Amino acid sequence: MKKTILLQISVFLLASYFMYSCSSRRSYRTSSSRSSVVAGKSYSESRIMSRGRFSAAQMTRYFLKKNPKASAQSIDYIARLYVKEAAYEGVNHDIAFAQMCHETNFLRYGNQVKKWQHNYCGLGATDDGSRGLAFPDAQTGVRVHIQHLKAYGSFSPLRHRLIDPRFKYVKRGTAQTISRLAGTWASDRAYGRHLRAHLSSIP
Repeated sequence: MKKTILLQISVFLLASYFMYSCSSRRSYRTSSSRSSVVAGKSYSESRIMSRGRFSAAQMTRYFLKKNPKASAQSIDYIARLYVKEAAYEGVNHDIAFAQMCHETNFLRYGNQVKKWQHNYCGLGATDDGSRGLAFPDAQTGVRVHIQHLKAYGSFSPLRHRLIDPRFKYVKRGTAQTISRLAGTWASDRAYGRHLRAHLSSIP
């Protein structure tokens, strides 16, 4: 009789320990998951040649928040062009779109480049005051931007026919990450931080 009672007590204790152990592991995983969600709020990808994660709609919303006077239809069209053209060349469209926002001040432009030029990356607009290059339409402007970014970020050949007039002047692969664009693409040493600020603000 005593042996039976002792056996029952032992079984009960083992079962209780097992339930507590499993419960503890589940609690730890939940805590870890929450931490990763919080960390995911900042943009971590830095490679030019990688996959973007934002949709055209997300990028359009961010753009219109910064420049509400812009045409929503036009910005959506440009955002879709960036997604399509970047994917074809293997370039991160998030980075390219953020760069367009920064270079054009959300298509408000400045003294050297005008809206009609469809120049979304300040190509040819140098610190000495030279005017930027002009392209016939939005698709050409976006494609040239993607090709020029790929020149910096990769050694791989282009898939589309070359239309970037300044592609040949780039030392291939010299800026494979966002931070390396500072001092290569732009003279501004904080250039990479500016792009990251845009990327981290896209909803």
